[in-house]
Amino acid sequence: MHEAASQGHDKIVALLLATDPLLVDAVDALRKSALHEAVEYGKIKVTTQLLAARPSLLCQGDWLNRIPLHLAAKAGHQRVAELLLARNPLDVITADFKGTTPVVLTLEQLQGEFLGFADRMEFQKRYLPGATAD
Repeated sequence: MHEAASQGHDKIVALLLATDPLLVDAVDALRKSALHEAVEYGKIKVTTQLLAARPSLLCQGDWLNRIPLHLAAKAGHQRVAELLLARNPLDVITADFKGTTPVVLTLEQLQGEFLGFADRMEFQKRYLPGATAD
């Protein structure tokens, strides 16, 4: 189930859920559910399927107490994060084992994107005179 979820194989996930509905509750060695895998890799269709099968997975933490929203935020999967937040807006204040919330992870992701843009601009200015920004 985890592999199918992480790869976005929605038909296989549907087949597995139809064959054994309790597979949705399975966790791996790091206590990650298939939903953790789907959101970490931005698989929105599988995320929707798994939430329909077991809405409570939304609040299930892994071994580091990271709920699925932590993983979506850290990976920068905005559409998946929006889907999760639509179901439980209070997840934005849920802290992992270090006290980090999904809001902080999102801000770190945005800061990284901005710094990457700023670095490209500096490179262009320094080494490609006359070049225009992306």
